[in-house]
Amino acid sequence: MRILICAALYSPSVGGYEKNVEILAKRLVKNGHEVDIVTCNTHNSYEYEGKVKEPYLIIRLPCWKLLNGTYPVPSFSVRTFQMVKAIFNHRYDVVLTQTRFFATSLLGYLVSDIQQIPLIHVERGTCHSVVRNRWVGLINKLYDHTIGTLIVKSAKVNVGVSQAAANFVDHLGGKCRVIYNGIDCDRGRTEIVMNNPSKERYITYVGRLIYAKGVQDLIEAFAMLSKKRKDLWLRIVGDGNYYEELRQQRNQLPTVDWDKVTFYGERKDVLDILEESDIFVNPSYSEGLPTSVMEAASIGLPIIATDVGGTNEIIKNMESGILIPPGQPEMIAGAIEVLLHDERYASVMGLMAKRTVMTKFNWGTITEQYENLLKEVVK
Repeated sequence: MRILICAALYSPSVGGYEKNVEILAKRLVKNGHEVDIVTCNTHNSYEYEGKVKEPYLIIRLPCWKLLNGTYPVPSFSVRTFQMVKAIFNHRYDVVLTQTRFFATSLLGYLVSDIQQIPLIHVERGTCHSVVRNRWVGLINKLYDHTIGTLIVKSAKVNVGVSQAAANFVDHLGGKCRVIYNGIDCDRGRTEIVMNNPSKERYITYVGRLIYAKGVQDLIEAFAMLSKKRKDLWLRIVGDGNYYEELRQQRNQLPTVDWDKVTFYGERKDVLDILEESDIFVNPSYSEGLPTSVMEAASIGLPIIATDVGGTNEIIKNMESGILIPPGQPEMIAGAIEVLLHDERYASVMGLMAKRTVMTKFNWGTITEQYENLLKEVVK
């Protein structure tokens, strides 16, 4: 089966979105399908790549990076037109679009409409985009209820990566089923871990550095805690357009404290960093099904996360982690204190989370669900 996957973000861009698309593509190829991925050339990489280095073809369109890089959009240029024309001329059996607010999903809709082939839309969001600018937020909502609605209503099948994502597709006027994101990791802690009392404690965040991820709240919470405890370190792994604001916030902390907040940038050794951590915090305002939370759980880390999107489908509050409302730095600080005070309880939470992700978000089961879906829509 020839499959076109339309995903606005892809390697060398780093994130949970990119990682899940990559794993899905590789598993589909392993099952005998031919896969092309059309994406935006956000890092000025090769326009065409694959079939040697990767088992599929990657097509990177020239793009504009709107809102400081948050939204890549294919540019209007002769080269873009030539590459898009080649996509339209290649015959596919099915199109898989990824998240309604990216322009690549609109492109996927057009390919399916012109070639008269089934469209499967995979929704990874659970609400309208969270941005600081009110007018940009209004434009996002307008786009969701016009182009977004067009995409989900035109899809042969909509897939939500969480029940929360499926509910959002219903809100946009489409019908949706759930196929979870997966996790391809089984390492880290397998038994209760009690730390040395004199050991320093490392709190870690992994994800994009954008306003909607709420890292500013985590830094504020760390500032509260560092007044009481001098054994805490905060590690922030990732990159994004909010980096400068976060760095300035860090630099405004007292000298003795700001030196303990480290920005690691984008890293490929995320799992190694998580294994060396004591607590994982995801302070996001909006999520689909957060890959970083699943990765931390797969390591067996105690987790604190905001109860947004599909996070509560991974973490059960006070059993396999601590869930708190978004935008509450004092509650983040309080949750960290709870885990530091009772490290045995924290360790048990981490092991419970590990058990959940290893059974509920298994890529073998997820791949089988996608295979059944492809057979269903492509006769």
